[in-house]
Amino acid sequence: MNKVLVISSSLRKACRYVDPFVNKLEVFLNKKCQVDVRSAYGLDIRIINDYDTIVFAFINASNLIPSSTLELFDDISKFTNHSQNIYTLICNDEYEIDRCDYSERVVEIFCDQYNLNYKGSLKIGSCFIINRMQYGLVLTGHIKRFATAIIENKEVDIHYTYTSKKQFMKDANRYWHKLISKGDA
Repeated sequence: MNKVLVISSSLRKACRYVDPFVNKLEVFLNKKCQVDVRSAYGLDIRIINDYDTIVFAFINASNLIPSSTLELFDDISKFTNHSQNIYTLICNDEYEIDRCDYSERVVEIFCDQYNLNYKGSLKIGSCFIINRMQYGLVLTGHIKRFATAIIENKEVDIHYTYTSKKQFMKDANRYWHKLISKGDA
């Protein structure tokens, strides 16, 4: 049975935006694999070799990979067995999915450098508001496809964002207005 480690490796305060996606992924993976979901903070890196597959889940910051994930790469490079499959779940607060491409490329370079098998990613745009809107159901289908690719050790490249930039702007303005009125922003 495939053993999968999902690491939520965003900056501390951003983890709450990634965790709903990680939780959905865990549900789909649990049906066919042994799954362990951990936070990057306090992770005992020596357990890395116990897993066949590692999934990094994070929100990129200013189109860059978060420092918490980079620190994790440095630690993993010392303990990895060089045969694991690596996947990424990359979230972005902006509408444009291509904002995730640079972060994905950093992961690819890391995998090449340490002879890990980079298998692909699920990139999610508009992540701060997407789970709070009606589009969350469509995203669940993409997360299920991503989980299936992980289970089957297949390459994957899935992108998801709002249906249109106009709709994103409308929903985002409504979402942020509501947060500002509550004093949560």
